[in-house]
Amino acid sequence: MNNPVSSVLEADLRTILRRHGIVIWLDPGRQYLKFVERLLATRKNAQLPYDVIQYQDSYLELMLALEGMGAGVEKVPLLIYVPGYNETNIQETPLSELFAAGFPYQKDLAAWVGDAAVGPL
Repeated sequence: MNNPVSSVLEADLRTILRRHGIVIWLDPGRQYLKFVERLLATRKNAQLPYDVIQYQDSYLELMLALEGMGAGVEKVPLLIYVPGYNETNIQETPLSELFAAGFPYQKDLAAWVGDAAVGPL
């Protein structure tokens, strides 16, 4: 990624994905849209070791994009980015089962800037 915040965030995502497989990234303030767009482009060029799927206001499109993923016995890392939702309002959607099956991921942008500023400990 291009800057310290992006690099720290992407490294954290890799770690979480290795540990948990399916990660549901909730972004109620839609603060990370541009970052996720860069992740999607990087994945399209086969430069990421995990799949990235973005919810784009269609539950059906998301479910179709997920079709066939995770069908094997191997734990395949998958990042599902859901902008505009938090742990409460996602429970009222068709994505609630998917959220329950995955690992919830949510962090405020200000916290990432602070982590990147401090650097590795």
